[in-house]
Order: sequence, then structure tokens, then C-alpha cells
Amino acid sequence: MDTIKLLIDEQAGIYIPRNFYKYFAFDAWNLAPQDYSDLSSPDNAEYWNAWDDLLARAEYCDEEGHVWRLYQDGDLFAVRDDHDFEY
Repeated sequence: MDTIKLLIDEQAGIYIPRNFYKYFAFDAWNLAPQDYSDLSSPDNAEYWNAWDDLLARAEYCDEEGHVWRLYQDGDLFAVRDDHDFEY
């Protein structure tokens, strides 16, 4: 099983946060969608602040007890707690 998964390609650009808001299950990531309604459009004044907050708080726990967190470096990834980043 992979320990890192591509969720949204960087080609989405400024719409990565909006696409996460529209297409991902917030409850699975232990988030409340009403707390992140600013992500519905990049025209919202708090769009980037809401995205930064979401990236810091989102956690998904899989069936094996591993915790996944979001990581953005161009693309948006889900990264499992035992992933080894090669530097």
C-alpha cells in the first residue's frame, strides 16, 4: 500500500482548495464543511486563510489506524503517518 497519494493535480492551480471543498468528504477528514465555506470560491476574501487552516487541521484515519494528513507542494497529496520523505 502506498503511503502518499495524489489527490489534486497542480494544474487546478488556485482552484485546488475549491475542488477539495466541492469533491472531498469533510467528515472523513474530521472537518466541518460549514467552517470552510470560504473555500467555495477563490474570490472570497478569506479563501487562502481558510485553506491554510484546513491544511493544518485535516486528518483522515484509515481502517488500519494510520493517520493521513494533507500536504501541498504544487499538487495536493494525502500523506500517511509512516511515509518517509526522501530528502
